Amino acid sequence: NFEIVKQFVNGILDSLTISQKAARVGLVQYSTHVRTEFTMAQYSSAKDMKRAVSQVKYMGRGSMTGL
Repeated sequence: NFEIVKQFVNGILDSLTISQKAARVGLVQYSTHVRTEFTMAQYSSAKDMKRAVSQVKYMGRGSMTGL
């Protein structure tokens, strides 16, 4: 379930110290194509990243793990 995956991502964000001088995080989603949800430079707080994760929409089935 995609919502469970988003909860997992939020749990990882909660476990990190995120800032310009600490951990940086980007999020990429892939299915039959690749979509950058946010880059490592786009957000500097876990709160903003979690808000962005909550807006991520499921792309559908398939994977491009071979790329």
